[in-house]
Amino acid sequence: GVERISAEAFVGCRRLKSIWLPGSLTAIEADAFSMCLGLKRVIFNGTAEEWDRIAYEGIFRDSASVTVLCNDGNVAYKKN
Repeated sequence: GVERISAEAFVGCRRLKSIWLPGSLTAIEADAFSMCLGLKRVIFNGTAEEWDRIAYEGIFRDSASVTVLCNDGNVAYKKN
């Protein structure tokens, strides 16, 4: 499966509203989802603890409000 999302991979994808990310991820690099103004929901098929290990600071820089929901029922991240 997918293991890494590179820096700026989705930068500026204004039409992206939600995305499902697999639990196989080991890294999400800086600014991966920056300026994704339509992104509201990220569903991560892993735990909040796993999210904290893989998500770099600033992956949602200059994005609208976004919530990361994990398969353990926890909210790993919320930006208003």
